[in-house]
Amino acid sequence: MGSPFATQEDHESLWYEQSNYVSTHLASVGYGIHIVVFAIVTYYTLLARTRARSTYMWIVSLVFNMALFCMGTINLACSIKYNENAWVNERDYPGGPFNYLVEQQAIPFMTLGNVASILASFLSDGLLLYRVGVLWDFAWYIIVPPALFFVACIILSVMTVIQLALPNVPLPQLSLAVWIVLMILPIWLTALIAGRILSHRRTMIQVLGPSYAETYTGVSAIVVESAVPFTVISIVLLGLFGDKNTAQNLLIPLMVQVECIAPELIILRVMLGRCPVKSSRRLRIFTLPHTSAMPSAIRWTTPSSLPGLALAPPWGIFAERRMSIGRLWWVSRMIWWKSREGVAIDFCALSPEFRVKA
Repeated sequence: MGSPFATQEDHESLWYEQSNYVSTHLASVGYGIHIVVFAIVTYYTLLARTRARSTYMWIVSLVFNMALFCMGTINLACSIKYNENAWVNERDYPGGPFNYLVEQQAIPFMTLGNVASILASFLSDGLLLYRVGVLWDFAWYIIVPPALFFVACIILSVMTVIQLALPNVPLPQLSLAVWIVLMILPIWLTALIAGRILSHRRTMIQVLGPSYAETYTGVSAIVVESAVPFTVISIVLLGLFGDKNTAQNLLIPLMVQVECIAPELIILRVMLGRCPVKSSRRLRIFTLPHTSAMPSAIRWTTPSSLPGLALAPPWGIFAERRMSIGRLWWVSRMIWWKSREGVAIDFCALSPEFRVKA
């Protein structure tokens, strides 16, 4: 027997209200995780300023991290305020909370929340696109297609914000197109990153051994580097949105927090020296954290058997973090020169923990 005080709204309208209400709580849980991740990333970023490979790297990482956190905070605050208006402050709105939720999406603070979510998406996708470039040596045939898609995301998103903020402006209905583009791009970038890491896994195991290879190409590396959680939510949302299922409301605010957390975790791996951070046609550095368990010798392999993971072309090296760029250049040139002559080299004198055999 139902409660005599139960609402008389139809099931679809009630489910729409319930999904909007619950979504804010789910986003709040995500925001709690976001706070923890933000604090950890900020700590290690500040810690890395004394040993950063460049003077601006830690500053850029810190600003990027803070920008993502601000976008997630603004979006959640606007969602909470919107729900507060619907069920508390303006509960006598004509038609009740349902009509308020449907008809008042163009109010200023909701527009602010939408802008924050779109900016977070730009930052997240932009970082993933950059990581694709690093892992694929900025090959134009790999970078250009998703880059064009990224530009399309920016244009469509700006037009959508204008449409939401100014519903009377004569613009075509862009919601479906924007959602499809915004969801496909991270899926695409994730596939490129995960595929590249997996393609190097076997060679990394041969070069560094299973324990070290796990750090750079293991499950955690693939999940974090390719932003798998964000991609999973994107796939689910894409299906729900295409089916016009009200359940999409449950995940939209949570997705904003996840798309902020994903790039922050990538920054954390960079600050800990667990992923490649620089790529060029002449120099590629892949840092290894200095530990007492570092193997006494690292077998040298040619770029043909280790594409994209060494200093290439013409040759590569896995460098100890404390090794200077000048010394690294000298070692790489010596390896290149001696290897041309077919001479085996053992740089045992460089460091007790760092040896290279060609």
